[in-house]
Parts: sequence; C-alpha cells; structure tokens
Amino acid sequence: GKIRNEPFLYYSLELYTWDYPGYHKYFSSRRIKYAEERYHRQSQATIIQDERRARHLLRDNKIENAQVLLLPVSLLGPVRRKKSDFLQNKFSFNSDERVILQIGQIAPLRFGFELAQIAQNFPPYLKMVFHGWGKKNSLEEILKADKKNKVFLSLERQTWKQLYTVVTSAHIGLVLYKSETMNDYLTVF
Repeated sequence: GKIRNEPFLYYSLELYTWDYPGYHKYFSSRRIKYAEERYHRQSQATIIQDERRARHLLRDNKIENAQVLLLPVSLLGPVRRKKSDFLQNKFSFNSDERVILQIGQIAPLRFGFELAQIAQNFPPYLKMVFHGWGKKNSLEEILKADKKNKVFLSLERQTWKQLYTVVTSAHIGLVLYKSETMNDYLTVF
C-alpha cells in the first residue's frame, strides 16, 4: 500500500503482543512486531474477530483511534446438521459408542495429556479422539497415558469440506485453551 500509494487494511488472526511469552526474546520476532506497529498505524482499518481482541491489539500497537471491522472466524457455507460416521468408520467404533472430539493443535497448551488421563475413567461407551497435528513428543505422551485404549489420534490433514465430516461424526466437541497468552485467553470470546 505504501509503495503503490494505496490505502490498506490490517488483518489480524493471531495476537503476538509484547506480553506474549518469549516473543521479545528473538530478534526476528522483535523486527516483525516493530513492523506490525508501524504499518498497523498507517492502515485505514483493522479487521479482527471481536471487540476484546481489537482493544488488546490496538493498545499493544499504541493506536488510540482506529476503524475496526469485526469478522468472526468461521467456515464458509451453511450450517450442516447432518451427522456423519467418519470417525466411527475410521476407528471401527460400534454404533453405540460415543465420540468426544478435541480438534486442532494436539499439545500441552490444549490440555492433551490431561484429556488423555481423564479419558481413562470414561465409561466403556465413550472414546476420546484427537484430530489435528502435534509434535511427536506430545503425541507419544498422550498415547503413553492411554492405558485403557480410550484415546485415538486422527492426524491426517483434511480439506475444509472434509473437516465437516470429522466434526459432525463427534457427539461432543472440545476446543480448550490455556489462558497463558492473551491470544489464547481471548479466543474463547
């Protein structure tokens, strides 16, 4: 925008603010943050998910007055109410077994290990499925905690359309975040 002398918008999906743990420690992160502050101040408006995130970002980037456009994160298309049996088929679950699904990053900051431990006390008809991605050591820790074959990992990447079949095959969905960073804390809103 600056080179072409055209107005531009700032689009925020994640909050990497100065209080983000360890962020200021790396030269490359500091450089990116300084550039973000500079060019964010020059933007015509800020696109962000909600008002709380907007307030935190604007305060962190030292912007007093800004036009804010709210755009919640969501999948494209209509609401899909039809159930699928994707996970039931993938793991050969019986029709009377129920799936609790944790989707997204499989990591300590998403309570992966704790959920695997809790799953050990589930009644026989409940299964815990993690669908997403994770570091090898996190995945191994989760599987090590699974003493009663209650935890299942679904690690294959899916397109947005395929993701619907994963989600709609669950009976209960979990999206858990620790509140160690403002980015994760504000995700709940």
